[in-house]
Amino acid sequence: MRLSRYSADALLLLAAFIWGVGFVAQRVAMDSMAETGAKVALPLLFTGIRYSLGAMLVGALLLLMKAREKRVTPREPNSSPPPTNSRRILWIGGLAAGSIMFLGSALQQIGLVTTTAGNAGFITGLYVIFVPFLCALLGQRLGWHVWVAASAALIGLYLLSVVGKPHINTGDIWVLACAVVWSAHVIVIGWAAPRVNPLELALIQMVITGVLGLIFAFALEPVTLEAALAAPGSILFSAVFAVAIAFTLQVVGQAAAPPAHAAILMSLESVFAAASGWACLDEHLGVMQLIGSALMLGGAILVQTQPLTESRRSPS
Repeated sequence: MRLSRYSADALLLLAAFIWGVGFVAQRVAMDSMAETGAKVALPLLFTGIRYSLGAMLVGALLLLMKAREKRVTPREPNSSPPPTNSRRILWIGGLAAGSIMFLGSALQQIGLVTTTAGNAGFITGLYVIFVPFLCALLGQRLGWHVWVAASAALIGLYLLSVVGKPHINTGDIWVLACAVVWSAHVIVIGWAAPRVNPLELALIQMVITGVLGLIFAFALEPVTLEAALAAPGSILFSAVFAVAIAFTLQVVGQAAAPPAHAAILMSLESVFAAASGWACLDEHLGVMQLIGSALMLGGAILVQTQPLTESRRSPS
């Protein structure tokens, strides 16, 4: 059943809230892992574990739903299978979204080793600035408001990450790269979600991310059982809420919500992240950092207030 616009927006807002609060769990996990025998944070291991657990939960839900559908509405012997094109879109979209999700999650988690939950939330929210630029590469002309929004966001990033500090926070740079990657993820999900089963798409991307995370963790990090078990609360919260629930809500919401609505609602995770960092981790922002955060959020909102101009390509 297709969701109404308001229902889809509500799901996306809930996902943004969960992601914003989830930055605290991600930050705590990095500190906890670094205090074990490994003596260093293990961002790839954390990424692999939480997405693998999240995939198990979504997979179990999908199996239960399919079993219930068979009991309630048994398939007719002559009923046709899903269109081949739909399955192809599902696998192409799932593999692409999963690969992008792994890269974005890994970059974000690496950044959270040295930056705050609030900073990470605001910088990650810059993906709503980068989405139009990617659209431009696909043939759309950018309006004036995009350039104003991008300038405001860059100034805000400077105030948030540079002013009053002895050096640029390398964690902020990692998270900025993550924001670029997440913008590609939004575009892929926006293309695939309306055409396929949202739960199946969510499951495939989580499996890909979890598998890649574990492979790279064992290849590049000093993985130990002690480190893997160092932050059970943070891992479970992140796996259940930030991965299984929130990313599924994103896919379901983007199947029905207009792209502008989806982007602006999901970008509000930055506000929730800053509030959570202040409430749970005592992360205080100075006046310049507050101004910078406001500029970044304002840029994210402005870029969604007007549609992009028509495509450079002539209509067929």
